Amino acid sequence: MITIERARELLTYDAQSGDIRWAQDVKSEKRNRCYIRKGMIAGSVAGRYRTIKIDGKTYMAHKLAWFLVHGEWPKIILDHANRDGLDNRLCNLRPATRFQNQANRSKPRHNTSGHKGALWRPDLGRWVGLIVHRGKPYHLGVFDTAEEAGRAYAVASVSLNGEFASF
Repeated sequence: MITIERARELLTYDAQSGDIRWAQDVKSEKRNRCYIRKGMIAGSVAGRYRTIKIDGKTYMAHKLAWFLVHGEWPKIILDHANRDGLDNRLCNLRPATRFQNQANRSKPRHNTSGHKGALWRPDLGRWVGLIVHRGKPYHLGVFDTAEEAGRAYAVASVSLNGEFASF
């Protein structure tokens, strides 16, 4: 695990932009040429997040940002408040439990209703509102439209998840 001294020696972090940049040139041991230039944005995008490789170990950029500011690794999960895993501004990062992090998820790609928590029940010929909180499903009612079921989900999400509500 990298120390705070080593991290601050190699990296700079701009809390306003969320950028983590190299603080110095890094030379390749094999070719004796610089392959990392001071001021370059560190790391690369891997899926929905940026990762940074230091001394042979790969770190998540949002965790490194937290580490650079607070001098310690986050004790629990870091949630991206706006759900953009590449937005590592300090104001967008917040400690969260696994359940809070799950509550702040985007609408699933396979969603066909256009609303989180709105499920079509062909046997009823109506829409059902459903929310899952801490692993337990809650039935929110039966509705004539997907919009009504989506509104019921939104109300329940705010009630159950507070600032982590996502709808």
